[in-house]
Amino acid sequence: MQKELTFEKEGSSWYIVLPNWVGPKSALLMVGGAHKILDEISDQMGKKVVKILVNTTKEISPYTLRRRSYTLTGGAFYDYRGEGDVWLCPVTLFVFSKYPKMISFQPLFESNQKA
Repeated sequence: MQKELTFEKEGSSWYIVLPNWVGPKSALLMVGGAHKILDEISDQMGKKVVKILVNTTKEISPYTLRRRSYTLTGGAFYDYRGEGDVWLCPVTLFVFSKYPKMISFQPLFESNQKA
């Protein structure tokens, strides 16, 4: 599965943008290490809105998360570049319908973004 995801920074917090989400906005807050990855990408782009292309079937860049463990209601832990765990909450199930074994992603810079 491949899709484009958008994240917005409000203050010092990152949120995934999911227009069809009916739950509380607080559930869309990126924590557990995901916010650090977004800060890294944001610093490269100089933007507070980050778009990434995500693929769960093949590696498309060095930005790759590999699932280590999960529980249906407790989220999933992923290894990121051998730097430790990144936790993704159950909203991941809304985005992908499962906790993928692998999530590879690349930032979409202005020249790569769709009009």
